[in-house]
Parts: sequence; structure tokens; C-alpha cells
Amino acid sequence: MTENQFKKFLELRKEFKEKINYWNEKYNEVLKEKIEHIEGYKITNSFIYNEKLDVITEETNVKYIWIQDNPGYNEMLQSRYAVGASGKAGQNFLEKSGLVNDFDKEVIVLNKEPVHTKVTANLSKLKNNDIQKESQIYMADLIYKFHEIFECDLWILGLSNLNGIFKCFRENIEILYNKSSLHNKLYLYYHFSQGQFKKAYNSKEKELNINDTQKILNNIGIENRKKYFDF
Repeated sequence: MTENQFKKFLELRKEFKEKINYWNEKYNEVLKEKIEHIEGYKITNSFIYNEKLDVITEETNVKYIWIQDNPGYNEMLQSRYAVGASGKAGQNFLEKSGLVNDFDKEVIVLNKEPVHTKVTANLSKLKNNDIQKESQIYMADLIYKFHEIFECDLWILGLSNLNGIFKCFRENIEILYNKSSLHNKLYLYYHFSQGQFKKAYNSKEKELNINDTQKILNNIGIENRKKYFDF
């Protein structure tokens, strides 16, 4: 990346880390007990920062920004995003398709919501809508700022909760991207978990009758985007 890109990235990374620390100081007492009761195990913090961001250097060539749902069990334990089964499946797809060489250095991974639950659906059981609204509005803004820096393809992974748990996130993404040319680089896909992504990919490959990974991905990503956004 350029020197200017790296400077902006460092500023944004620092802001994100400080925000996670702030939220944990402000809300951990409220959320931690609830999460532990629902999930049945002890957790580190309620809000999880992605330490994979700390390995990115000025020599890094950022090719993708990925937006997953929220940190799961492995993400909470390791303070790193995309380290569970779904993340590994996604990493394997990108690397085997030749889209990236080093996933951790070429893909910035963020979440729609930084609050940890083992199962995304359990976010609704926390019954802290104000906290989740605050964090989802912030994450939408943060994601857009990262996208402005790198202008690479941005993948929103996971569609089922965009009109439910992550409705606030979706609405704010739409506001931010509606008048921006960056919306042409925003794509929506199913999760890699339980083979959802691969199933959709294989179906579209058969429908289009082509063997071109990028064209298949673009077709799926744009088709899904138009279902959820007005652009």
C-alpha cells in the first residue's frame, strides 16, 4: 500500500482498538454475565478486537475487506477474526482460487457487530438493543472508512439476519454507500459455514455455464446486493 494509505490505516486501526476497549470498560459488566449465562462458559471480554489487523504492514497488499456477522467462540478465545470453521473455509476458497496468496495479510476482516456470542442468533437474547445499535452504526461507519482507504472489493458475508439482528447495520451501510461510487465494489454472499457459500457458487457456475471464478463471484455478489440495497 502507499505511505498515505498506511498512515490512514494506522489511524483507523488505533481508533477501532480504542473503541473496543472503551466499550468493554463501559458495557462489559452489563453484557459479560448475560453472555456467559446464555452460552454456558466463561468469556474474556464482551467486545472482541481483531488482532489480525496488527500484522498488516506498509508492504501489505490489501485485496479484500470481509464483513462477517459477529465474533464466535474461537474468535473470542484468540482475539482474531475468521479463525473458526467458517473463516477457514473462506480462506481455503480464496487461496485455492488464486484470489489471494496470504489471507491474513491480504484480507481485512471486520464484523457487523463486535459483541461475542457463540451463535449469532443469541445476540437477540442479550436484549441490549441500544448497545447493539450503537456498535452497529459505528461498525458501518468504520467499514466504509476502511473501504475508502483501499477501494478494493468488499464482501458482506451472511444474508439471513440483514433484516433482523443486523437491520441497523444494513440501514447505515445503505446510507453511506448510496451516493458513493464504492457501492460498485460492494458484494453480498452467503456464509461459508455449512457449505452455504459453496452451494450458491456451484449453482451459479452451473447456471452461467462458465469456468471463471471472478465472473461467477461478481454475478452472485451483485445479484444479492440488489436484493438488500437500493443500488
